[in-house]
Amino acid sequence: MIGTGITPSEPGSAQGMILVVDDIDSARAELAERGVGISEVQDMEWGSRHALFEDPDGNSWQLQAPAR
Repeated sequence: MIGTGITPSEPGSAQGMILVVDDIDSARAELAERGVGISEVQDMEWGSRHALFEDPDGNSWQLQAPAR
């Protein structure tokens, strides 16, 4: 959940959230162009692809494209 006052959790306490996209290369490029420090896309042995980043509050995210 994103917003102010929605949850009692402290900013930066959410770890390992997953954002699934169809085109991980384009999504990663757009985040990088907007100044987000994001890892290179990694191909996983089970077929999916992912890249890791943190939002400004320090929450960790995994950008993921499912195996096709």
